[in-house]
Amino acid sequence: MALWWGWKWRCGNVFGGNGRCRDRVKFLKDLAKEVLDSYVGLRDAQSGTAREYPGKAAAGGVIRDESGSWIVGFALHIGICSAPMAELWGAYYALYLAWERRAPHVELEIDLEMVVGILKTGISDSHPLSYMVRLCHGFISRDWNVFISHVHKEGNRLGDGSFFRRNFMGFHTKSPDRVTHEEEEANIGVDNQPRETTSTSLNRSQIIKTRNWWICIFVCSCLVVAGRVLSTLLLNFYFIQTGRDVCDDPKQFKGTWLQSMVQNAAFPFTAFLLLLWRSSFSTHSETSSSSSSFGKLFLLYISLGVLFAAYSQLYAIGRTHCVFFFWIFTSQLIFTSIFTTIINKQKFNRWIILSMVLSGAATGLGITSSGGAYIPCENEGSKMSNGAWCAFFGTVAFSLSLCIMQLGFQKVIPTTQSRVSAVILMQTNASMIATLICLVGLFVSGEFKDIKEDFETFKKGKPLYVLSLIGLSLAWQVMSLGLVGLVCLASSLFSNVVSFCSTPLVNILLVLAFRFTDADVKFFKEGALVAGILGFASYVYSLYKSTKKKEIASQSQTTRV
Repeated sequence: MALWWGWKWRCGNVFGGNGRCRDRVKFLKDLAKEVLDSYVGLRDAQSGTAREYPGKAAAGGVIRDESGSWIVGFALHIGICSAPMAELWGAYYALYLAWERRAPHVELEIDLEMVVGILKTGISDSHPLSYMVRLCHGFISRDWNVFISHVHKEGNRLGDGSFFRRNFMGFHTKSPDRVTHEEEEANIGVDNQPRETTSTSLNRSQIIKTRNWWICIFVCSCLVVAGRVLSTLLLNFYFIQTGRDVCDDPKQFKGTWLQSMVQNAAFPFTAFLLLLWRSSFSTHSETSSSSSSFGKLFLLYISLGVLFAAYSQLYAIGRTHCVFFFWIFTSQLIFTSIFTTIINKQKFNRWIILSMVLSGAATGLGITSSGGAYIPCENEGSKMSNGAWCAFFGTVAFSLSLCIMQLGFQKVIPTTQSRVSAVILMQTNASMIATLICLVGLFVSGEFKDIKEDFETFKKGKPLYVLSLIGLSLAWQVMSLGLVGLVCLASSLFSNVVSFCSTPLVNILLVLAFRFTDADVKFFKEGALVAGILGFASYVYSLYKSTKKKEIASQSQTTRV
């Protein structure tokens, strides 16, 4: 301080801006005493022994992420005020910095219980603290979740400790545990502006989050591929063993409601996974939703359940009635791109467009290189027309369901809820509603009477009939769980691309298992597999570039002082 004022006075002498000062030495001593008294006021206030009358005070705080890693800290000199006013200033700047970082969930810990009560219950306009309370409530009432709690001074040592003894009026660019002895000199701050502090631990935390995100991406992609492979193999096995692969068999066009119900009936499996996850990894941040949020969630799950039941039934009819079902199925990617542009404001780049082209080519070549046990006869004109329309509307319903899922994760699902829990809960509730709808359709249509006949005439025996339906249901549920996870982690378009890219592998294994097609289509199978791999890699590279841009933007924001 002496050096700063000495330089100021020297410049004043040079430029003729100095006023009269009787004793400059006394002036510096008084200024140093003011700084010391200000620290004493902060220490007394934070130790729970604040004076009843207003005194010189300062405030400070730190922000950490969910793992406890340092993100930012601030300190400011307030001036003369009471201890509750100083705490409110600290709370205000903590909320300000958290909002600037777009934190969706904030837990504000204050070691003065009276201030906690004021912020929770409010205060009258005539109260001296009402101005600061209104400022804090201006942030609390915004579109995020703020939880205020009281913490004893023993649990707030970082805010009360050596960090603020050294820096209560200044700023620094490292976390307190990394400040060296030479860096312990305080810097003078002005105008009650918070000074931000950052740490390399933020970068480590971001790296860990990005790594975990990539792991989840590949896990969900594996679930989609595994689920689709198993469901296709088991569905062909079911058709062959029930005699539905014979053109003249009247059973070929029956059992569509049973197929659609089996596709969604494994929701108890995902419900068990949800209970297991919450019992093992649940945290206090997963709180109950408000009535308005509950209403939105209810509408979301109902709409998804109806769409699940619709495309399951429409696909079942199209699959058994239309020989061009798989060619109509390839238009699914087109509808998804249209819906996600309108609903989710999806932005496209050359890598995403290339991925769509390659995944579509992979599906087209895969269809050319294999057949299936449920391809219908070509002489059923009216049924083929109905099947084509059902396949078309089923494709629209499936694409729309993916985009509504993404909209739900963006706008409806609480950000405080675990993403894993949200994915499993969405899949469980939507599948349960779809199962109930299909169960009603099964009994209303009278198709439940055919179940006994299939059970009795299953070529491999009754136990394998039951096991094949259970396995088919679980495989479909695993694939759906992976699709919902990819929608949550990336986008509806990416989940659709992954599903399409898995088509060549599905068809190759189908040919090997059932020998549906001769070996003269080897070129198509290899070309489809290469196109699928390149399509997946193209979209993954687009995601990689996007995450890198976000990391750079985050680093540039958090290092600003």
